Amino acid sequence: MTRKLAVAMPWFLVAGLLVSVCVSAAPPPEKRRGRMIRTDVERTETTSSFRWSLSPSPDSRPRLFFEEVSLITLHKVNIHQVVVELPADAEANPAGIEYRVVPGETMKGETFTVQHSQIAGPLAQETFLVNDVPMTTDEAGVAIDENQTLLRLFDDLSTTEVTVRAHHARLGSVLLPLTRNIMKRYVAGDKPPANLAQTDVLASLGLDFVPKRTGGRQGVTMSAKVPESIRAGEPFDIALTVSNQGDMATSSLLGRTFSRFPWLHGRLFYIGGVEPGQSRTFTRRFIVPADAKGGTVFGGLGFWDIMGTMTNQGIVLKMDMEGAPEKPAESGKAAEPATEGAPADKAGEPAPAAAKAEPTEPAEPTAQ
Repeated sequence: MTRKLAVAMPWFLVAGLLVSVCVSAAPPPEKRRGRMIRTDVERTETTSSFRWSLSPSPDSRPRLFFEEVSLITLHKVNIHQVVVELPADAEANPAGIEYRVVPGETMKGETFTVQHSQIAGPLAQETFLVNDVPMTTDEAGVAIDENQTLLRLFDDLSTTEVTVRAHHARLGSVLLPLTRNIMKRYVAGDKPPANLAQTDVLASLGLDFVPKRTGGRQGVTMSAKVPESIRAGEPFDIALTVSNQGDMATSSLLGRTFSRFPWLHGRLFYIGGVEPGQSRTFTRRFIVPADAKGGTVFGGLGFWDIMGTMTNQGIVLKMDMEGAPEKPAESGKAAEPATEGAPADKAGEPAPAAAKAEPTEPAEPTAQ
């Protein structure tokens, strides 16, 4: 017996060694992502920007409201349980696999970002470039478009929407879509957007341009306040006043300048609806080129309303121009005298003052 055991012992040792090797070579259970248990914030980024909009204006100059905004970006990740795959009890799970949670262990899942903004308050005493035109805010964060840069974007009647860029040296650039709805009709049940006064130029100016079926003309008079003299390189204003002494409100009433001088031509005056017994004044600013020649400047104002051209309502514009100083003649070369009827140096510029040829006044303008 002892001899037989001695002979079999090596085989037992070999078998045990094989079993040990097999057991030690068996791979550990594979860990998998289990149920999501929470979401963690890995990091937070905060950047400063701004937002802007139109602001209510009591006159003909658009107002712009600027406020600082903090943009907060949260970088998040989903956290899951860790489970392992193990052979299951054949009776409890015929498929032969079950998953068990590994206590104390977690696994990261999908990552994503969430953004939100916080209003930091009005941007007071800050300068912005609005389509490259500098405008500075007051203590309330409101800037006045003194030269009516925004109105000039809509002097072409076919333009109803533009995108305007505002830039700040520290806060970057923000685009704002603006509209100018003169003939916008709202069907039954359709109402203007609640923020219309923040995005539509005429609404921000408090003007009534909702078209009516007809408009009053009887008893409606127009007058313009025009400076007697203007100077090269300086701005000036023309104020149009419409009075309604009739018995019906005007509708979608517009004025427009006509002139051979490009800086005076094609500016729109927005009047809209004027109720009986009331009047409305709209002012436009003009900027004379710095190299404009002296002389007499002529132009005109024509008018339209919901029914079309308003004939026999034109206004003639006449102003004396103080031109830019003449450059001294080159040494040794006499200046050539101007002759009557000499062509202008630039398209749209009048003949030099030395010509003494005063143009005839144009007839009262009518829209074609």
